Amino acid sequence: MTKQGFAAAAVIAAGLALTPASIADASTADALAHCQAGWPPNSSIGTYTLAGDSAARVEAGLSTITSGNVVRIIGSGRVHYGGFLGWAGEWGPEGNGRPAATDWAFPGASEYSAAGSWYPTGATVPFNTCTVLGAGSPSMPQKLFLGVNDHTDDFGDNKGSYQVAVWVYHR
Repeated sequence: MTKQGFAAAAVIAAGLALTPASIADASTADALAHCQAGWPPNSSIGTYTLAGDSAARVEAGLSTITSGNVVRIIGSGRVHYGGFLGWAGEWGPEGNGRPAATDWAFPGASEYSAAGSWYPTGATVPFNTCTVLGAGSPSMPQKLFLGVNDHTDDFGDNKGSYQVAVWVYHR
């Protein structure tokens, strides 16, 4: 069972079952705490398949979220990154943990990972991290782009895919 599954089971067992109304009335601090505790989200923007052999970015719509909402991107799957005799290895959506250089699809995100960036700022979206939208910023991101993080010209030798979901916790 996943961490989210244990957290959900514990909440239900304690008789504190979540309802959309109870979380919808929560503050940003409450939404962040729910996300960090691994509670089920209020909604999902969607689930996306990111093909390992494609440099294409997938756009996730943000029309239903507002400033102060909390977003968490989660994923599963594996991509084998090829390279000379397969030296780049096979990785899950977290990648290898090393920040990617500027010649990668998502600079700053973990190498060989599922990754994302906010439009129009281009800021890297932390993966499997609870992010408060609009915090400390006068403008909300307009779009979220998701993709596979590899060297910009090295996608052709990859195999596999990541499945990524974007969860939203409402304030």
